[in-house]
Amino acid sequence: MILLYCQTTVSAQLTILHSFGDGSIPNDGAHPSAGLTRGPNGDFFGDTIFQAHTLNTPAGTVFTVTPAGNIKIIKRFGLTSNIWPTAPLLYYKKKLIGIGGGAVFALVDVQGRWRLRFWHKFTGGPDDGANPAGGVILGKDGNLYGVTEDGGGTGFGFGTAYKLDPATHNFSIVYAFTMNDAWMPGATLVQANDGNFYGSTLQSPLGQIGTIFRLTPEGQFTTVWTLFPQTQAPLIQASDGNLYTTIPAFNSSDGSILRVGTSCCGAIIHSFGLLDGANPIGALVQGPDGNLYGATTAGGTAGEGTIFEISTDGSVFDVVHNFGDGSVPNDGSTPNGGLILGKDGNLYGTTYNGGSAGLGTVFKFTLTP
Repeated sequence: MILLYCQTTVSAQLTILHSFGDGSIPNDGAHPSAGLTRGPNGDFFGDTIFQAHTLNTPAGTVFTVTPAGNIKIIKRFGLTSNIWPTAPLLYYKKKLIGIGGGAVFALVDVQGRWRLRFWHKFTGGPDDGANPAGGVILGKDGNLYGVTEDGGGTGFGFGTAYKLDPATHNFSIVYAFTMNDAWMPGATLVQANDGNFYGSTLQSPLGQIGTIFRLTPEGQFTTVWTLFPQTQAPLIQASDGNLYTTIPAFNSSDGSILRVGTSCCGAIIHSFGLLDGANPIGALVQGPDGNLYGATTAGGTAGEGTIFEISTDGSVFDVVHNFGDGSVPNDGSTPNGGLILGKDGNLYGTTYNGGSAGLGTVFKFTLTP
């Protein structure tokens, strides 16, 4: 399906809140990859894959940053831990919950110091999962939900959707994926307005073709849509009730944006063409104006990624910032994570590379009338 769109000039402003490795905070971290999480007071939490002084050792940091750019490292993982969060952290009752090191872990605020606690370590097998993917979400019933790419069922196992009680840490399998429907779920789930969970898989009975699926809290699975190439970006539900996600670059395609209903019927609402961005891999976010915002890791006028805006029907598309184009010095490059909406109506995000030290940035993006 091909949609025509118009691209217009948008007045916008990008502000760098922090450049990792710039010396302002000793050993602050390097290469943020997962994006940000907003706390209840409007500040943000994020994470890096490495520490600035140990770039060859995958043991990251967790930081907090205010909308004004005041940043503080609240956790440095041990250099032998091999832990760094693989998706945005979940803030829950003074805890930060994430996936890393093959486990669900929590950073618990104990009198201002964040202590690491493991809530569930995946071991595989029929009653467990292996290789957790994405992050965890808080369900409407108060439980945490997530997915694993492997484990569950009998034999090798084809992935699971699981439930974890944040109070007791009791773990249970909601659904074990099989080769009869679809398998290897790779993205953080979303719970839609209908109470069901939606996600995506990397494999289906059709071969290496992904699916968008619906899963009831009781474990009833339904394939909603099949797609190729596959996506590991989380779905979001916009105010129109539809689900939206990004599809990465593959072969001659520079990536695209998918809209799919909760019962059926998907459509590509935008295909990227290098100059307007390439390889979107993070989640989208809906802005106060009703449009969707996201980032590409490459492409744009400088080839270092873009921030874009698109209407939910795909008829209007704008590149609102080109990373590396010189309009903002040391603005970063390769924004791997998605954007997040702040309490102030601005957008916030991270870049994996770039900044004054080349180790990534935290930025604020403001649209102006």
